Amino acid sequence: MSRDVVVLIAGEKPEGPIQVLRASTGGQVRAEGALTDDGAGLSGLAPERTLLVLPASLGRLERLTLPAQTNAQAQAAAPFLLQDTLGAQGKDVHIAVGDAQNTDGTRLAAIIDGALLSAFLDRCARHGADPGVVLFDCAALQPPPGLVKMAILADRIVVGAAGAGGVTLDAGLAGAVLPRWLQALPMTPEWLVFVGPQAQAEAAAQGAARLTRDESGLSPLEVLARDAVSATAAVPNLRQ
Repeated sequence: MSRDVVVLIAGEKPEGPIQVLRASTGGQVRAEGALTDDGAGLSGLAPERTLLVLPASLGRLERLTLPAQTNAQAQAAAPFLLQDTLGAQGKDVHIAVGDAQNTDGTRLAAIIDGALLSAFLDRCARHGADPGVVLFDCAALQPPPGLVKMAILADRIVVGAAGAGGVTLDAGLAGAVLPRWLQALPMTPEWLVFVGPQAQAEAAAQGAARLTRDESGLSPLEVLARDAVSATAAVPNLRQ
């Protein structure tokens, strides 16, 4: 029996195309096209081994200090630390908190409209899938320590800094938002650029100190799928 994980990478709308990829824990990834309402892109989907990746631009990814003794305590405390953010999100808000990254209790928290999350899960259910893990794209990217990873997808730019957080942007907003986001990081990052000339040019435009190309030969979608499969418990799972 195959132990591959099916990774579904969604766009901004639940009814839009969802890219289907299969990834192994050994790092092999293959794309299977787009999931459409006629079932195209699926073959032998195992619901219990399905992972859904959503654009972080649909919600918020926050970095919190929650020195709780258990993850359940951290989950319960998060809404109180996020009151200002939640006030702008409306009443039906879903929050997921990742495991502590250090003894200070530094954690990532993912925030999304509950109805929107349900709409994506309903779309998956129509195809027999029940993702046990739902991650924001920028949180799923796994750069080495001290590096920032950039993926330029067809509809968005995804930038991840592992435990320091991440951001997902429309391409037209990168010049205005990325410099400020980088300045706010708790580190002075270098860059790991793993796509082609587009990401290299964008990173250089933002003043990247060092450009390192990922040599895996995978496409941006494939790298995102590979990283999502290997993401640690520090990455918030919106199925919590």
